[in-house]
Amino acid sequence: RLVAAELVLPLPQSVPDGPPLYQWRDGVHEDFTIWDTRAPYLSDGEAGEFIILWPTAPGGELVAVPGQLQTAGGSSTQEASLLYVASSGTLAGAWAPPAGHTGGLPRQLLPSPDDLFSPYVYRRTADGALRAQTGAAIRYGEAGPAYTLQPLPVGDYQLGFEAVALGGATAEIYADIAVNNDGYDGSVRAYLDPYNGFQFLIPGNWETAQHNGEELSAASPDGQTWLTVTSWPAGARRSSELRARTLELFGPVDLLYQDSRPLADGQAERVVYGYDDGSGPRTGGFLSFFHEERGYVVDVDGPASAEAETLAMLEQIAASWLWRPLGFERVDGSWRYVDLAALTVPVPEGFSHHTLDNGWDLFSHEGRFVALRRDPATGQSRAARVQHWLDVANAGVSSFEQSTPYSFALAGRNWVRADFSYERDGRASRGLVMVAAANGLESAAWAEAPAEQYGEMVDGVFLALIAEALGATGGEQVLYHADFEGPGTWGTGVEDGGAGEVVDGVFRLAVTAETGFFWSAAGESFGDAVYEVTVTQLEGPLDSGYGLLLRADLETAAFYVFEVSGDGYVWIGRCDDGCASMSTLAGEGWFAHPAVRQGLGSANKLQVIADGEVLRFYVNDELAGEVTDGQLARGDVGLFVETLGHGNVLVAFDDVYVYAR
Repeated sequence: RLVAAELVLPLPQSVPDGPPLYQWRDGVHEDFTIWDTRAPYLSDGEAGEFIILWPTAPGGELVAVPGQLQTAGGSSTQEASLLYVASSGTLAGAWAPPAGHTGGLPRQLLPSPDDLFSPYVYRRTADGALRAQTGAAIRYGEAGPAYTLQPLPVGDYQLGFEAVALGGATAEIYADIAVNNDGYDGSVRAYLDPYNGFQFLIPGNWETAQHNGEELSAASPDGQTWLTVTSWPAGARRSSELRARTLELFGPVDLLYQDSRPLADGQAERVVYGYDDGSGPRTGGFLSFFHEERGYVVDVDGPASAEAETLAMLEQIAASWLWRPLGFERVDGSWRYVDLAALTVPVPEGFSHHTLDNGWDLFSHEGRFVALRRDPATGQSRAARVQHWLDVANAGVSSFEQSTPYSFALAGRNWVRADFSYERDGRASRGLVMVAAANGLESAAWAEAPAEQYGEMVDGVFLALIAEALGATGGEQVLYHADFEGPGTWGTGVEDGGAGEVVDGVFRLAVTAETGFFWSAAGESFGDAVYEVTVTQLEGPLDSGYGLLLRADLETAAFYVFEVSGDGYVWIGRCDDGCASMSTLAGEGWFAHPAVRQGLGSANKLQVIADGEVLRFYVNDELAGEVTDGQLARGDVGLFVETLGHGNVLVAFDDVYVYAR
């Protein structure tokens, strides 16, 4: 059933620098749409129905809800559309279509309060067509039925995009999505920033935040409380410096208190202040923090009478902040394609191509170049490979400066990137080096331009060229998947106080022994990869451990261990000799982590991203720890239960995945 529709590219559409889209024939274009899992809901206060708001004109304010209008006595029924002002939800009237739906003008209707309106709902048939049927009968009322945005019901949905080219060719893609709004009351909603790659929760009735240069701003419905998020591309390098600079910009304020608190995968400085702006006392608070060489200040400012609400909102933002890297690159102009042995590369006009003796393919024009290569994976981490190429770039130049390698999302792949600058013959240049790895291959890109041209080139040429030449060609490659519809190679049966069985689509590991480490492996061998499993404790004391092991050497019984407990703790380490010897690699041992879902029957997704010597451990998509350890490079993947003084533990494991990096 269709529950939401939006004209993604209303015609006429122009690219950001002005030309209409139909004149923009060559190059690479990447865009994004953020889907809100709320949909319009039409209601008279008792009956209601999810509806489609059809735009009456591209870019217009009026939207239509088609359906059928029935008189109060049921004597007549006619087609009708309710027109609403999209921004305010105000009913603009009811209209009947022209007779026969061709020619003529629509005519306005004046329904009585007891008339019934049944909106059309739409279902997608097997042939892809939308078929309309009438939905719930809704009393028109004195002012007409009202529509609001309501959370979609829990269920499975499809999110789809369709495109029609000017020449008539069509393309479509659909993705299955599970929506879980169970218990959601609409009091908050997520704001996802597609330009800076972060997400946080804001009150559900606030306006959508707007960008103004480096500042993002929003306000409460009464305009009395303000939110600003300011991005600082350069300058201070510590949160304390950023805090001091922010207070300096604020001017005289009274500091109420200041401390630090966790935020995403780092720490933020928190400052609460008060002042009087002439209209009355006000209270505010801000968070200052850094991420990938960029500073951020999040400020919430409201009347002193609403101090509790203001500070609660600041805390909610801090607690819900996530980094969500998104790419947005655009290239226009005249481009051609160069076919190489292993790559097809889009190249701007004027750039020449040379294959160098050192393995790089070079595309250059007037002191600007992009160099690409693809080699068998070395086994080193991507950060180490980036540093290798930075060391090469450093040779023979002066004043070489480089950034710390950082994660960078481009064209559906996770890269490690570092930026650099140097001088040669008195001229300043800037550049970047990027490395990604997948399917046993390492992709590397190196780009440079004169410093005064670099900003334009990196956004307009370099990243788009790299994205199309070296970007992902499809979804993640699944190296291994165990769905436990059958036992496969996993150990079943009873042995020494532990029992394994495959039942009801999961692998269940039961341990009766009070103390011990019981594990089972897949009988495979993997190195750099993404490892994932869903674990659920069904029975036993909550201070028992269970989880995922990887890079297991079965001869020496050595492996890395990622373990959670039912009472919310995490342990990350390495086992030797079948866990007769265990070495902690993160923290001091067991440590509490808020991402762990506690209690019997609570499912936790565990994920480990292994990249050379660097291993990152995630619980329910939140980073729990990052370690560097080179003891084990390759081995089996397995599951385990550890009892710590109390037996009779039962844990279910489902969907073991290993993806290529």
